[in-house]
Amino acid sequence: MKLKKIHIIVIIIGAIIMLAGTFHTNIWFDESYTVGMVNQSFKDMIVSGIDDVHPLLYYILLKMYSLFVGTGIIQLRIFSCIGMIILSILGYTHIRKDLGEKAGLIFSLLVSFLPVTLLYANEIRMYSWVAVFVTLTGIYAFRVWKNNNKKDWILFAIFSLASAYSHYYGMMTIGIINIILMVIVLKNREKYLKNWIKTAIGEIVFFIPGLIIFIKQAFLKTGGFWITVKYPDILKDIITFNYTGVLDSKLFNIIIFTFASIFSIYWIYKLIKQRKSEDSKLPVYATLVYIISIAIPLIISIKLDMFVTRYTIPMLGLLLIGIAYILSKETNKIILTIVTMCIAILSISNIYIFYSQIYDSQNNELNNVLSEYISEEDIFICKDITLAGVIAEKYPNNKSYFYNIDHWDIKNAYNAFLPQMEVIEDLSLIENYEGKIWLIDSGDEGLYNLFSEDVRMEEIIVKRKVHQPYKNLNFIVTLMDKNN
Repeated sequence: MKLKKIHIIVIIIGAIIMLAGTFHTNIWFDESYTVGMVNQSFKDMIVSGIDDVHPLLYYILLKMYSLFVGTGIIQLRIFSCIGMIILSILGYTHIRKDLGEKAGLIFSLLVSFLPVTLLYANEIRMYSWVAVFVTLTGIYAFRVWKNNNKKDWILFAIFSLASAYSHYYGMMTIGIINIILMVIVLKNREKYLKNWIKTAIGEIVFFIPGLIIFIKQAFLKTGGFWITVKYPDILKDIITFNYTGVLDSKLFNIIIFTFASIFSIYWIYKLIKQRKSEDSKLPVYATLVYIISIAIPLIISIKLDMFVTRYTIPMLGLLLIGIAYILSKETNKIILTIVTMCIAILSISNIYIFYSQIYDSQNNELNNVLSEYISEEDIFICKDITLAGVIAEKYPNNKSYFYNIDHWDIKNAYNAFLPQMEVIEDLSLIENYEGKIWLIDSGDEGLYNLFSEDVRMEEIIVKRKVHQPYKNLNFIVTLMDKNN
């Protein structure tokens, strides 16, 4: 009874810490895309989403949620936080029942306080929710293996589909889970085959629309593809990713890499030793799926770059099942103390720095500069889409234009920003414009240089460099007056 109360307190404290990071309106490009999608009608959102690179379930769920609470940045951010809190609660509702009270408590502790979870609980993206769906898929795959219960088969199919419809790395991961389960079924045909066939047919039929969208998105030629996989740096990033969060200094890098490397060797070695134990099946297979889900895209990325470390978030719950199980079995108090102290130091440091960044008054500097001069007739022009999306969603009363100078084939996907922002391929659309133009550059002043050559630009009203600590964004803001 005592552990149950402690478990509930851990979940509540973790929820409070995560929710405390949601009350700010700073965004970066990926978040601005989500905000743009949700502000559209259901029909337009689906059309734009099909031309993006992600499945649609997250956007649909967020849109339904927004119908009740609104589309404000804070409200949308809370939705992501709810997903991560639910992942923590799974330690109490599911892991505790399958692996024992200690393992369940440790799972919730890790979800509540690891640096990576605080970061992704506060981004307006799909990662926390796909982590919930994939984790539940793994849990119910284990339960159907163990109990062959009809209800568990149905829930397994539902969460498999939810994972596949939320993120393509979720799709890949549950695909691996389904293959492993298929192998088990074929070895025990009499026990599982009938339920498995029904479930497999159901998954295939209900994922046909998702498969069509996936094929369409796979053949999109967007140009300017941004993913670059560099070996062996990516391996180091994977090892340290869950313990880093926003910690970024030489000292922290050394501490994190040292701890993460030793800790990974420790728990994997222990898991291998425990693999024959009756209660180790779920953590062993969960860890196996996690490793395979990373290994496959890493191998493919030798020839075709397709992996970034945040794509491990969908499999995070599976990883933590393995770690929680091993720590729950550890009897050496010295090892437990060292692990606890290291995670506590990293967690507290990350919380402090994270809050310092998101609530830094300097994040308001851009708004301070604009509010002094802006009027509703002014327009924005950006040639850096990472800044254009932010401007479009933060200043919806002013028309924005993304100058697609490199001619990426992304116009349909970026219709998500309509009507606030349009994609233009040249500057002819504004040749006859008369009035003030806000030019938003990033690291260079390429856009400003283009306009400064135009003799019709009579005056520079303001020119300012602005730094946003949240996501380390830099804006070069120039307000020019154009007369015909």
